[in-house]
Amino acid sequence: MTKLFIVSLFAMIFGGCSTHLVSMKYQPTGQLIGNPAGDASVNVGRFVDERGEESNYLGAIRGGYYNPLKTIRTDKPVNEMVEALFADALRVRGTNEN
Repeated sequence: MTKLFIVSLFAMIFGGCSTHLVSMKYQPTGQLIGNPAGDASVNVGRFVDERGEESNYLGAIRGGYYNPLKTIRTDKPVNEMVEALFADALRVRGTNEN
């Protein structure tokens, strides 16, 4: 009985620890009013990740004692994903990106 309890306890503790890879895509949340054709032009520089974390780390789902249960990571570096999402948002709104 004690052996079964210990095995069950370890299964619950280590079974919850995992890493999930996510990808993100820009999804407009409402009706967008774009710029008239050729009306606006935007220059976008490089996006720099200054968070002090690994390049693909988003966060962790934590338990009651602040223990990480699940780690959330992206499939590409976060700065590249944000840059792509920003460019997609400009494109959807009809803004020219230089």
